[in-house]
Amino acid sequence: METRVRRLILELVDAYNAKDLERVMAFYHPQATYWSALGDWRRGADEIRAHIVELFELLPDEHMTVRTLIADDTTAVAEFTGRGTAPDGRPYSLDFTEVFHLRGGKVAEVRVYLDPEEVAAALG
Repeated sequence: METRVRRLILELVDAYNAKDLERVMAFYHPQATYWSALGDWRRGADEIRAHIVELFELLPDEHMTVRTLIADDTTAVAEFTGRGTAPDGRPYSLDFTEVFHLRGGKVAEVRVYLDPEEVAAALG
């Protein structure tokens, strides 16, 4: 069943894959937080924007595919495969999970779970 939250996450992924920064940021609450197993917390839209810009620059052809997406009215959990070209020119494929919490129809928190050793092996 397609819920409002599922549609929001799918549209966010579509914006990310299109490398449309303004569209990506439109999905985030101004006081959103973002955490990745690879780093620390990003707090607020400005820090999240800077992180997304870093990802676009590091992985310009990355394409995320949603493998599994479950959601209720305020939370979504998505399993992804990200594929693209690593900075050293090798193709890569990484599996990871993201947990989204929404507030006021916007993403208020994201937690990204991925294996740092797999990332290092894939991206060099």
